[in-house]
Amino acid sequence: MGRSLGSAPAIELCSSYPSIAGCIIESGYADPIPLVERRGLRVQSISPEDDALFSNSRKIAGVLCPLLILHGAEDRLILPKEAELNYQKAGSQSKTLKILPGVGHNDIIMADTYFSCLHEFFTSHQSL
Repeated sequence: MGRSLGSAPAIELCSSYPSIAGCIIESGYADPIPLVERRGLRVQSISPEDDALFSNSRKIAGVLCPLLILHGAEDRLILPKEAELNYQKAGSQSKTLKILPGVGHNDIIMADTYFSCLHEFFTSHQSL
């Protein structure tokens, strides 16, 4: 499981080790430049190596295990469209995207359906 910036190492591990049984991404970003620019910083250029290193939307294609992506509908730090992009690019044949209404980035755990989404994911993948 990876949350927010922690989505990057979770995606890296799951794409590198196919024996991992499942992956949960919570409030994860897709690409670093929009994230940095929303914080008021300008990126003049980025090398292809750095882009590849930090681009979740590229790496997630290698995630083949069952995948759950959770994101708050009111998240203004990492927009829900980034979760949608990660979902579209994910290589897993068993992937689920849940955009949770009424919550943002740091209060996502307060969503009425947060724990039921986790429960559903774990029970639908008995090997986890």
